[in-house]
Amino acid sequence: MHENVDEKSGGSSTKAVSDENEESDSSEGSTTSSSSGNSHEEDSDDSLLDPNYTPVDVNSRNNQLPDELLELADSDESTVEKNGKKRVAKPEDWHKNKAKRARNSGTSYITSSASRKKFPERKMMPPCTQKCRLKCSTKISEDNRNKISAIIGV
Repeated sequence: MHENVDEKSGGSSTKAVSDENEESDSSEGSTTSSSSGNSHEEDSDDSLLDPNYTPVDVNSRNNQLPDELLELADSDESTVEKNGKKRVAKPEDWHKNKAKRARNSGTSYITSSASRKKFPERKMMPPCTQKCRLKCSTKISEDNRNKISAIIGV
């Protein structure tokens, strides 16, 4: 038995050496895995490393402006001058519309185009002759023509 013990102890010593090698190999792997685990924990949670750490709310930081910026904002508002009132379009004063009204009413006018031609006011023309195929002179008397031209404004 004693020999067996020696063999066992001898065998166990070699076995112990091999077990130590395996443990060192596994401990290196565990060290690597634990160090990578620690770096992940360090990145994700600062409260473990710093017990006084208090997270800052992003919205509250944006709402709190320094006093200097508030003063600058106030000073900008006081120096801004109000713009004058915008001019209102007056289509009745436009040259083109004046010429159109004069043309339609029969008075003299100057065209709004680049040529600026002057047109005289309209006047009643002499009655049609007997050769008119519509027979205007027989259908409309001279008195009726005068009344119509007075109504139209010619």
